[in-house]
Amino acid sequence: MGAPIVAVPLRVASEQLSALRAELDATKAAAARSAESSAALLSHARAELEQLQKDVKSGNLDELAVVRYAAMQGRREEEVGRLRAQISKLRGMLFESHAVLKQLSEQDSALKTELASLEAVRTCAQTLNLEYLRNVLVKYLELVYTDAELSEQAALVRVIQTALHFTQSERERVDRAIEAQDSG
Repeated sequence: MGAPIVAVPLRVASEQLSALRAELDATKAAAARSAESSAALLSHARAELEQLQKDVKSGNLDELAVVRYAAMQGRREEEVGRLRAQISKLRGMLFESHAVLKQLSEQDSALKTELASLEAVRTCAQTLNLEYLRNVLVKYLELVYTDAELSEQAALVRVIQTALHFTQSERERVDRAIEAQDSG
């Protein structure tokens, strides 16, 4: 009876954990794509820089080349700033994901412990109920095979019906048999 109450939060926690793992994987993939893109831009910028450095060394540097160099340097600084901001954001998201993942893992462990405890209680209750039923049956059989009153036997039949959760039709069948023996 207690297991369904625990199973719902455990299922929800498991789904949240899976969603966070998927989000973390997507974030890692986005970071990898961004790093590849930045590496390509950096490679292109290096090639342009090398060309400009050759132009400076050879003395073929004209005003247009200086403007291109300045523009390239500005783009490079913007890209570095953008990448640093993106890295900072990704670190924050990663830290947050790890914190939530840790919390959900702890909740998962606590719920599993509680579920195990409830299972132990349920098993104990079933064992106690079985022990009680066995004692009632032993007493009933003692009364059946002795000269005990039929009312004592009928009282124990009621206890057995309750302990075994007889349906209404099963109760009526047993009642008819008791009445038949009582009248006969």
